[in-house]
Amino acid sequence: MNSLIGFLFLLIAINVLIFFIAKQYKRIWKIASGIFILSSPIVFFATMHVIGEKVGDGLAGGFAAFTFSGLLIINAIFLFVVNIIISTNRNA
Repeated sequence: MNSLIGFLFLLIAINVLIFFIAKQYKRIWKIASGIFILSSPIVFFATMHVIGEKVGDGLAGGFAAFTFSGLLIINAIFLFVVNIIISTNRNA
């Protein structure tokens, strides 16, 4: 549970950093979304490896890996939707 809370805080910190950088560079939303999507398999397999060494592979390891990579994918979709909203508001 502690690793999930730490992961959420890290994800929030990265999102805040992206928000402040996006004031200067509008394309950062697309870049960040792509990076999160591409890094989700890495997070999935790294989580499986770490949990597999600590407690053994199984249902708990798979669920934790699915949770962490799922959060990254949801975050990437959110950033992509924000990018679409910002680009339509800028054109209006």
